[in-house]
Amino acid sequence: MAEVQERASRPVALKRALIGRPRASGEMGETLVSKKLALPIFASDPLSSVAYATESGLIVLLAASATASGLIMPISIAIAAVLAIVVVSYTQTVKAYETSGGAYVVAKDNLGKAPSLLAAAALLVDYILTVAVSVAAGVLALTSAAPGLEAHKVAISLGFVGLLTLVNLRGVRESGILFAVPTYAFVAAMYVMVAAGVGKCMAGTCPQANVPDPVTAGFGAVGLFVVVRAFASGAVALTGVEAISNGVGAFRQPRGRNAAQTLVILGVISITLFLGVSYLTVKMGARPSESVSLVSEIARAVFPTSSAASVMYYIVQATTFAILVLAANTSYQGFPRLAAVLARDSFFPRQFVNLGDRLVYSNGIVVLAGVASLLIWVFHADVISLIHLYVVGVFTAFTLSQAGMVRRWLRLREPGWRRSAVLNGIGATATGIVTILVIQAKFAAGAWMVVVAVPVLIGLFLLVNRHYRRVGRRLRAGAAAVRSAPEAKNTVVVYVEALDPATSLAAWYAQQISGRDFRAVYVRSDRGPDPRGGWWDVGGVPIQTLDSPEGPAEALLDYVWSLPHGDSQFVTVVGAFQAPVARRGDGPAEHVLHEVAAPRRAGRSHRRRSVGRRRDGKDARRGAARRRARPRLGNPGGLPQGAQLCGVARPPGYPRRVLRLRGGRRATHAHRLGA
Repeated sequence: MAEVQERASRPVALKRALIGRPRASGEMGETLVSKKLALPIFASDPLSSVAYATESGLIVLLAASATASGLIMPISIAIAAVLAIVVVSYTQTVKAYETSGGAYVVAKDNLGKAPSLLAAAALLVDYILTVAVSVAAGVLALTSAAPGLEAHKVAISLGFVGLLTLVNLRGVRESGILFAVPTYAFVAAMYVMVAAGVGKCMAGTCPQANVPDPVTAGFGAVGLFVVVRAFASGAVALTGVEAISNGVGAFRQPRGRNAAQTLVILGVISITLFLGVSYLTVKMGARPSESVSLVSEIARAVFPTSSAASVMYYIVQATTFAILVLAANTSYQGFPRLAAVLARDSFFPRQFVNLGDRLVYSNGIVVLAGVASLLIWVFHADVISLIHLYVVGVFTAFTLSQAGMVRRWLRLREPGWRRSAVLNGIGATATGIVTILVIQAKFAAGAWMVVVAVPVLIGLFLLVNRHYRRVGRRLRAGAAAVRSAPEAKNTVVVYVEALDPATSLAAWYAQQISGRDFRAVYVRSDRGPDPRGGWWDVGGVPIQTLDSPEGPAEALLDYVWSLPHGDSQFVTVVGAFQAPVARRGDGPAEHVLHEVAAPRRAGRSHRRRSVGRRRDGKDARRGAARRRARPRLGNPGGLPQGAQLCGVARPPGYPRRVLRLRGGRRATHAHRLGA
């Protein structure tokens, strides 16, 4: 028995070691985060985009013409302008909606069900892609510094997804504390690199980047379509901005103001670093490579191997790798919260509302990790292949969120509504145009998968909602039927085998549930003395004698069948039973019912202990182990239709319990008495 308990406790001990002790619901306030922790938790994705946004746009330009790299700077300025508009627009959103849900909640309140489900589906897809792209990009930075790991990038990527999942299952604050140092270190390292590079270029000593294994460049003309595609690819710099609006509920009070200030800080850092990297790319002649990242080329040029500052190259690479992997943490905060909001509205399975031991939406975290891992495996952790699926979902959500805010200002006309409506209107227009451009530019390259996945998700939402509406209707109809049904009647039967304390307890229980209106029966048997004529005198209720041609169990069942039973008529059998050890091959009825005729092997001291004594120590553990090993009983054959057999059958040597047998469709539980 001790060995069984030890094996059963091992998974629990491992879970506690990995995730930590369970938190009480009253500790929810302790999980709220400050602005210092909110930035690495919610903003790691847009900050990490600095590492690959310029490169994504430059790849498109060079594929068209080798002389088109200079266009990346004006395209970056246009992207930075859109980013600024989105940040300012979302500051209005987080102040107006201090709850989780972001674009979905805004669209639901102001645009209706269909736009809100479109926003939710687009965001869920974007969150999944964020994990896959961010981890794959981080592993690319790692393999740039250590090319020998290139063959293992899929396994490394999956390992990092597992690590991120484990950290987030421990809680929001714990993940923020763990991710704060790498995030702030990346920001500091990038500012040092940009400042040093810009300073050298302005001083006239701009170093030139070494480009190993450059991507193949084209020799055609650069038209408007190429520029649009480059803009759409570089627009990945905007991904993740919406995560703060989806997680406003995780901020400390005042939530709206703290979230808005965090958004502004995020916007300033992202825009300056993004423009700095694009500027250095043009000035230093950096080009996309098959083996190293663009940021790696710039960092090596700014901090050459022969200089005293060469260590900064490795710091930039290390922090870039860390922020790219940790960027996926933005999705680990947004996806579970959005799934929980959808579940509360009956558009997603209700299990996504459940909080885990650490007060996080653990089901959403696990599902996100599983789907993202599948994408990494299918696309072999290739950033270029995954990046084409990106951006469509996030810009769709941007557009719907800002359009919903415009509708809100026009509807409520709160103080300052004109200025707010203009800001959100500009944001909706800008992101709407970008959405169309992105779909047009990337559709054939892989964005069609997202365009197909979003309607499929919306269909799933509607199916889940229809299921819950159907169940709700049936539950309401059932409740109405119960209220209109005639008053229930309950016939109580006490089975008497011997006049001992256990039977006395059974008689007491029968009085509690029926007053003095119950029946007592005894099955004639040669195994024990006839209890009639003993101390039995409970309210003048006589003991009826039943013949047992096929055994006591059949006699008792025949008697139950002879009593009225149905939807509003119940039959409750109360008795003190002792079961032999269950045998392999026995059915449910044999497990409980045949023990009516089982001999009472325990002495009077055992029967006395069976009446109300609480076990502790080893006896309690042994009893718990027996209960875990005991099969669950349903509706054994022989009972009236709808009857359930509910009770505890204990092996010899264990305390007895009162067994309750109820007939009727509403019989769904048992009253257990005794030890």
